[in-house]
Amino acid sequence: MTQREPYTPAPVRHTLKGHERLKLKKQIDTLFSLGKAYSVLPITIKYLVTTRSSLDQPRVLTGFTVPKKRFKRAVKRNRIKRLMREAWRIHKAEIRTSTENQQLHVFLIYTGTELLSFNEIETAILKSIEKLNSVLL
Repeated sequence: MTQREPYTPAPVRHTLKGHERLKLKKQIDTLFSLGKAYSVLPITIKYLVTTRSSLDQPRVLTGFTVPKKRFKRAVKRNRIKRLMREAWRIHKAEIRTSTENQQLHVFLIYTGTELLSFNEIETAILKSIEKLNSVLL
């Protein structure tokens, strides 16, 4: 009889699914009209705490944007958004909401004027998550 290996839990999967994105125009308009903002250069964060209609919905809905005024080429805008989404995907589990029936709408706006590396964007995302946690609690 062979001896069993000890149980090791499955690694945590860092994902950013479509239902975790902020897509509805009504939600985005509400966020920009009623939400609060702060800046961790080169990123500005708009956020709004709302009530969740059902527990099936995710706790955090996120949107990303890069202004066309600062980056004329779509290739650069898309690259920055891709880097921001990747950094957010890895570190979004660190966000703490106070209760089960609250939903957080977050919109990350890249306000820098130059294309940064992934490490610099990741550092800015981490700082913004830390500040968001301190503001929420």
